Amino acid sequence: MGIVSNLIQKIKEPFRKKEYYATGYDSLNSYSIEFTEVNEVDLKKIENVVSTFQEADTIDNDEVNLFKKESIRYSLIEDLIKNIEKAIIEDYRETYFEAINENWKFNYFLSYPEMIYKDTLLVSNRVQDVNGNIGDVIYPLLAIRKFNKEYYFWELGDNDSNEQE
Repeated sequence: MGIVSNLIQKIKEPFRKKEYYATGYDSLNSYSIEFTEVNEVDLKKIENVVSTFQEADTIDNDEVNLFKKESIRYSLIEDLIKNIEKAIIEDYRETYFEAINENWKFNYFLSYPEMIYKDTLLVSNRVQDVNGNIGDVIYPLLAIRKFNKEYYFWELGDNDSNEQE
C-alpha cells in the first residue's frame, strides 16, 4: 500500500499548486483593459494602473505561491512593461495556433482579484469556445506586485523566473 499511496500523492502534486475558482469574467476584468494582440496603447494602460497600484505589505504570498526568490525585480516601470510585453507575445504565439486548432477565441486582460491574490495585479488569458458550447477558461499568466517602490514580476506559466540583480 505504501508504493501505491506514494504514487497517488505524486499524481496529485501538480494539482495542489493551483486552486481553481468559478467566477464570472466581468467580475475579474476590473480595469476594462483587454486585448488579443498586445500593443502600445494597452501597455500604456497597464503601466498607468501598475504605477498607481497600492504597495504590498510583503513580497511573498504563501497562499498563492508567490515568492521573492522566484520573481524578477525591477526598479524602473519601463523595464517591467517591456518584460510584460515579451511574456504576452511569447504566450500569444503558443495560444494563437492552439486556439485555431481547437476552435477557440482568446483575449488577455488585467485584473485585481483581491479575494485570491491580495495586493497583486494579474494579466490573465481568457479562452472561449467559438460556438459557446463550453464555458470560459481563465488562467493567470503574469503576476505583478509593488513593494518599497520596486516592482516584482512572476510568470505563472511553465517558465521559471530568476530575480534580477
